Amino acid sequence: MDINRIAKLLERARELTLDDWQFVGESVFELLRVDLKLSLLPYSRWRDELLEAAQAEGEATPEELGQGLLLVDRFIWAQRLYPRRVNCLRRALTLYRLFRRRQLPATLKIGVTQGPGPFGAHAWLEQDGEPIYEADARAAEQHLTFYFDEPVSA
Repeated sequence: MDINRIAKLLERARELTLDDWQFVGESVFELLRVDLKLSLLPYSRWRDELLEAAQAEGEATPEELGQGLLLVDRFIWAQRLYPRRVNCLRRALTLYRLFRRRQLPATLKIGVTQGPGPFGAHAWLEQDGEPIYEADARAAEQHLTFYFDEPVSA
């Protein structure tokens, strides 16, 4: 990381309020919780939480959409501070938990490719059918033929 980029990050960090930093800290701990759960527990232990997270919520109000964008902006700081790489599943699950803790509507989407090509999977969060913090979710969606966005009967 070059010195100019570090200077810009420090300048932006000074603009964060105490509440912002509290959320960043909460996000880092939530990332750790999700990371440990996914890494250590068998799928059957966290499947029910995943099914609950996949249930579609109601439509978001403009205020809730704004709050969601602010949460994502602060989550990016937590992701920078987290010592491990944050993949799409960990990011989507953590953001989902942070959104729901604040009663903000969100839907967890998990998709896999099917067919003759290579296996691929992606997880992301949506509000009102729009991807949250996904530069290429629409492009990824075009290649995903199965979505885990509704509860599945056991």
